[in-house]
Amino acid sequence: MLINRQQGMAAKEAALDSVERTQIPLLGATVIGIMAFAGIGLSENVTGEFLFSLFAVIGISLLLSWLLAITVTPLFGYLFLKVNTEDRDKDPYASPIYKAS
Repeated sequence: MLINRQQGMAAKEAALDSVERTQIPLLGATVIGIMAFAGIGLSENVTGEFLFSLFAVIGISLLLSWLLAITVTPLFGYLFLKVNTEDRDKDPYASPIYKAS
């Protein structure tokens, strides 16, 4: 989002673009995380009965995390990320971190 802002994109467009590009991969990672605990939480033996609450808490918290990642985080970026006008002419990928990789 910050790179898009530095390249001259409007704040709202940069926020929407960041959500559109990341929502499906984030959802996939969330589902994988939930499914990693599904074997334990949905087991029909005593372990599953004992650990179902852990599975439920992890599933709910991961889904809420995904929901906040695609709503509140871009909203905060839209509201709080400011770009200096002098940074618009600079190449955002010219920093030492990008050059090292």
